[in-house]
Amino acid sequence: MKMLHKMIGGLFSTAAVLASAGLTAQAQGNLLVDPNFSTQITITQPIEPATVGDGWASINGTGPGTSQGISSYSGSPAYLVTMGAGDAWDFTGPYQAVGAGVNGVTITPGQTYMVTVSFLTTTGFGAGEPNWSGNIAVGAYLQLEFNSDTTGLPEVGSTASINNTGAGLLLGNWYYESVTAVAPAGASVAEVYLAFMEDGNQTAPEDVYFDNASLTAVPEPASLALLALGLPLFFIRRWK
Repeated sequence: MKMLHKMIGGLFSTAAVLASAGLTAQAQGNLLVDPNFSTQITITQPIEPATVGDGWASINGTGPGTSQGISSYSGSPAYLVTMGAGDAWDFTGPYQAVGAGVNGVTITPGQTYMVTVSFLTTTGFGAGEPNWSGNIAVGAYLQLEFNSDTTGLPEVGSTASINNTGAGLLLGNWYYESVTAVAPAGASVAEVYLAFMEDGNQTAPEDVYFDNASLTAVPEPASLALLALGLPLFFIRRWK
C-alpha cells in the first residue's frame, strides 16, 4: 500500500512538472476586458494613442447612417454595428488593446495568441454581394495585431485577420470565427479589432452583432505532447 501511495504521489508530481510549461500559457485565461459587452462603451477613436486595459472602444463609424455600440440580442448584450444605405468602406466596430502589465496582463514575444468571436446578421448584406460572396473586401472582420498604433511602442508588424465572405450565412444565426498570430520580438501589447465594412451597394441599413470575444495564449504543442508521453514512461520506469 505504501508503494502504491508513493506511485500515486510521484505520478501527480510528474504530471504537474510536465504540464507546467503548457499550462503557464493558459494561466491568464481570457485577456480581454468585458468580453461579453456588458459595459457601455465610453471611449471613442482611441487608435492614436491606443488606450491599453480600458476595455472596448469604438473604431470609426463616421459614414452616412452608420452607428455602433452595445445593444441587446435575444435579451443579452452584444455589440451592434449598423451600416447605412450606400455607406462604403467604413471599417467600423469595437476595438481593444491589452498588455504592458496593465490589469496584470502581459504579452510574451514568441507566444502564439488566439482571438475568437461570435457574430450574426439580422438583415442580410449588400445587394451587390448576397451573403458577402463575390467581394473579399466586404464582411465582418476579426483582426489581431501587436503594438500597432500604440504610442511609445515599436510597430512590430505581426498581424492576422479573417474576413467572413462565405456564402450561405443564415439570418439570425451565430457564427464562430478565430484567428491566431505569434507575438514577435518587441511585442508588449495585443490589439483586437472586430469590424464590419460594406462597399456601398446596400440599399437599406445592415446590422451585424458581435459577442463572446476572447484573446488567449495557445499552449505549445510540444508541452502537451511531453505530458502525454511522460505519464506512460513514468509507469514503465516504476514497474521495472
